[in-house]
Amino acid sequence: MSYVPRLFDTDHTWTLDFETYYDDDYSLKKMSMEEYVRHPLFLCHGVSVKRGERPSIWIAGHQRTQKFFNNVSFDNVLLVGQNSKFDGLIAHDVFGQTGLRWTDTMALAACKYGNVLEAQALWYLAKTFLPRSLQKDKAALVEVKGKRLLTPEESHALGVYANRDTDSTWELYKIFAGVVSQYPLEMGLIELTTRMFTDPLLLLDPLMLDTLYKKEVAEKQVMLEKCVAVSMEQVRSNQQFAALLQTLGVEPPMKISETTGKETFAFAKSDRDFLDLQLHDDKRVAQLVKSRLRIKSSIEETRAKSYHEVSLRGAWPVDLNVSGARTTHRLSGGPGGGGNPQNLGKKSKLRSAIYAPEGWQMVVCDSANIELRDAMALAGEREVVAAMRDPKFDLYRSFAAHIFGVPVAGITKEERDVGKVACLSLQYGSGALRFRWTAFNWGIELTMAQCEHIVELYRATFTHITRAWDVWGQVLRMLERGMVEETSMDHLAKATLRTIAGCPGINLASGLPITYPNLRREYDAIKGRQQYVYDTWTRDGGRPRRKVAALWGSKIFQHICQAIAKGIVLGQVLETDQYLTTEVDPRSRTVLTVHDEGVFCVPRESVPDDMGPRITKIFSTPPDWWLDLPLDCDLDLDAPTYGDART
Repeated sequence: MSYVPRLFDTDHTWTLDFETYYDDDYSLKKMSMEEYVRHPLFLCHGVSVKRGERPSIWIAGHQRTQKFFNNVSFDNVLLVGQNSKFDGLIAHDVFGQTGLRWTDTMALAACKYGNVLEAQALWYLAKTFLPRSLQKDKAALVEVKGKRLLTPEESHALGVYANRDTDSTWELYKIFAGVVSQYPLEMGLIELTTRMFTDPLLLLDPLMLDTLYKKEVAEKQVMLEKCVAVSMEQVRSNQQFAALLQTLGVEPPMKISETTGKETFAFAKSDRDFLDLQLHDDKRVAQLVKSRLRIKSSIEETRAKSYHEVSLRGAWPVDLNVSGARTTHRLSGGPGGGGNPQNLGKKSKLRSAIYAPEGWQMVVCDSANIELRDAMALAGEREVVAAMRDPKFDLYRSFAAHIFGVPVAGITKEERDVGKVACLSLQYGSGALRFRWTAFNWGIELTMAQCEHIVELYRATFTHITRAWDVWGQVLRMLERGMVEETSMDHLAKATLRTIAGCPGINLASGLPITYPNLRREYDAIKGRQQYVYDTWTRDGGRPRRKVAALWGSKIFQHICQAIAKGIVLGQVLETDQYLTTEVDPRSRTVLTVHDEGVFCVPRESVPDDMGPRITKIFSTPPDWWLDLPLDCDLDLDAPTYGDART
């Protein structure tokens, strides 16, 4: 997509900030943005508007704000906000504005600084980058809490507060956009993802969601009845579950908590010792652990419930965060629209509750095996890459034939699944134990001996992949010493001591760099050895918490492959969006992207005969920075629901 942002055009770049009613219970701290904006209690106290460098003005009151939107044209205007999804949804749902273009300083900060910054909230960004005069003072907000009718003095004080926020947002935009504009993909993605939330189109089926919720609850009850526990509380409570294990003669697995540094139960779905119990010789133990994992898995249940609530209020605002995965800058999902869209995996039943409105055609395109393709090509597995140019070649089936020692034509679907899990998980250095549990989570039960054989076979077959791990391990050692190691992959991924975020990392041809702040060697007391680590940030109870992340050669290779895949897929999505809006119908839009898929909606009356070939060509054409990468795609031009898409 040839997206060219209009930076600092004072006539056509405006900054907006709404101030709204809130109280102890009706607050963004206790509800999603979608629920808050669409709640009957919603009331706008006013909006601060800044046109380019001109002084910010405060438009007080809900009615005056409505009059402002009724009388002002936003044609060719780029709106700047801090968390623009919130302001944009207000403009759309409350004040009837459609087709607005937004950019977002919070997303721009994430693009530039990734995992270097503790937070991207306005107070933190202002404190970090702006003079004291532009830093937040929440006194005015406290004064209006719980008040629907403001005095002139309160409204004036709130306006001063809002204008300061607007001035801060504009100054931050100038700081961040100048750098991020060097990466047109990211600038386009910020606009695109903001539009998905602020101008939503997709609908959610309330009857199906209610059915899915009840079915999920019933299935958990069945899992309870299969195990020795007598209540949900016994399974969900760590203490009671540990006691149940002890009654069966099993000591509960323990670990050191990353948060507290103290010993705690190792009952998470990522704890290997706990997962091992699913294969315990005592079937009562195995079933108890399986029941715990199923009952504690709440994503489908909570999403079905929250999406059902959204479906009763209107179209579904899709909440995606640009550079939400802080190290690799991949998209992450947020809860603002009722649930994280990135949790909508291929097997999620929730997909079938997502559909386009009457008169619209849903188009779903998947960039086929993109991570597998870029990993093989980056590592230099030339024979595999050459074979992938044939659309009929199936690497999963081919490797499965190696595993089971039978001709490719004789591979069953179940055997192909083993080959698929092996290819997707082992390319990033998984050992036999991790591979075994990855396969188990796919519904494939393998013995340790089988897993060890498959791992050895994979590494003996794809020697360039294993060599790539070694190369990046050497790069890591050099980076930690303050030196840069050249590699044969430099044209796509090149190590640097200083990325745009000011820390070591990997510059990528595909876009934003991978960043490793405070890269160092550190002794791991649990593992009893030195390891390379870097600092990143996570959230704990809604608050940012510094996290030390381990790093090794195959992990860097994984980061690179995932970041490049993100750049390829989202570049395809943006190019398709441009084609649909400029050549098919300006009302067309991108409505969702999940992992390697782009989802688009086109007015049915405008669909041209050649739309399928055009989209297929976009998703099958390599980017100009990697012209010899073989790409392919799966396309469904008219999916009744997202779940029905044949991709």
